[in-house]
Amino acid sequence: MSDTDDIAPLELWFDICQHLLPFICVLRLMHASPFLRHALLYGRHGIRKHWFPDVPVRNIRVEDITEKTSCDLGRWGQLGFVCFVLSEETYLMSYQRLCGLFNPKSKPTLQISLNTRRMLDWTVLCENLNTGMFLTSLDIIRNNIDTEGAAALAEVLKVNTSLTSLNLFNNWVGNEGAAALAKALKVNTSLTSLDLGWNNIDSKGAGSLAEALQVNASLTNLNLNQNNIGPEGAIALAKALQVNASLTTLSLEWNEIGPEGAIALAEALKVNTSLTRLGLRWNEIGTEGVTALAEALKINTRLTSLDLHCNEIGDAGAIALAEALKVNTSLTSLDLCGNNIPDGSSALDILFSSNVILYV
Repeated sequence: MSDTDDIAPLELWFDICQHLLPFICVLRLMHASPFLRHALLYGRHGIRKHWFPDVPVRNIRVEDITEKTSCDLGRWGQLGFVCFVLSEETYLMSYQRLCGLFNPKSKPTLQISLNTRRMLDWTVLCENLNTGMFLTSLDIIRNNIDTEGAAALAEVLKVNTSLTSLNLFNNWVGNEGAAALAKALKVNTSLTSLDLGWNNIDSKGAGSLAEALQVNASLTNLNLNQNNIGPEGAIALAKALQVNASLTTLSLEWNEIGPEGAIALAEALKVNTSLTRLGLRWNEIGTEGVTALAEALKINTRLTSLDLHCNEIGDAGAIALAEALKVNTSLTSLDLCGNNIPDGSSALDILFSSNVILYV
């Protein structure tokens, strides 16, 4: 057999491998990440079904609902999650039809998914939330909700007693909308989770929410990620944490709170007895800010999760945290990724030897 006969099969094999390489890479990624595997195979509903197995999914176009299907909505609501997709052309009719479908005893969870640039008339939904609809969760992310829409929802919160979760992520609530929602939180006693991430809220809006937290006793989860509350907003929220006894999760990622804001939050952690999760990634708190937080951890016995991802804390900040964990007995999760901590740092040895799940 000649040398050319040996080369031909080899070239064929390389040619096959070249075409199969992208598929092999995808399979490797799917094998490494169960979440990605379900995203690729089943889409978002598959993800929810796999990762939240106790929450059944029903995805329906509201404008297509008939009397027969509406009879089943109560049962689906009792079972778990109901997702409605409203088309842009029929959104108003959909709201009106949707609002008349629920039996108050069914307590459904509603997620409205709507991709449209149109400014919606939220009064249609809000009027029915005040009267006929018995909802526990309302998810209206990326729906161009402005100050007026937030104010309408705030009026609902003043009288509604069923809603426990409100997700307004990635809208245009702004400071005035945040102030309106804050006023509602002073009288509302049912809402436990509020997501105002990416809503163009600065220190003024954060100050309004901080005032509400000094009075509100039901909210347990507040998300203000990707706003611009700055040091002043963080200081206002820290002041509220010194008296608030209900909030367990506070997310302030991407808010430029700096060392000053971190120091204020550290002082609050020394006296707060409810907060268990604090998210501060991408806030430029530096060594000074993390040192203050480390001192707070020596006293605090409640916080279990602290996210300091990408905060420029360096080796000195890591050492301060390592010393704190010699004393602290409550923290179980600490994220220090992207903080320029040297591989040979003595702090890492101490941190890894602790009982904390460490991300570096």
